[in-house]
Amino acid sequence: MAAFNTLLAQVRACILCQAHLPLGPRADILIVGQAPGRKVHESGIPFDDASGDRLLEWLGVSREQFYDPAQLAIVPMGLCYPGTGKSGDNPPRQIPMPHPSPRKNVWLRSNPWFEERVIPLLHQRVAEVLAQT
Repeated sequence: MAAFNTLLAQVRACILCQAHLPLGPRADILIVGQAPGRKVHESGIPFDDASGDRLLEWLGVSREQFYDPAQLAIVPMGLCYPGTGKSGDNPPRQIPMPHPSPRKNVWLRSNPWFEERVIPLLHQRVAEVLAQT
């Protein structure tokens, strides 16, 4: 849970769209990762591996700057290590969720299976997870 809270704080610190936001930004740079590798999954610290070392080098920043949520927001597409594939780590698992925007109403009407099959499973899984906390 601590790693999630850290991630949430970093997401809330993002300022990527500063010029387009009426209320102002919350971070200077947004880093969007694919999914954690095995080492990162175990440590719970984003980019806490060789790829992170390379990224810090490419960005020209220190670890302190990189992990400062006022300067960088770090968001993975997947939160858990997806396993090893034929040529490296597997990509993150697919997420079967469209954006909940009203702009998706046409898509929802064309894909009734989503609300009929996926939403009940989502409700069930969220209830299970919340019951464990």
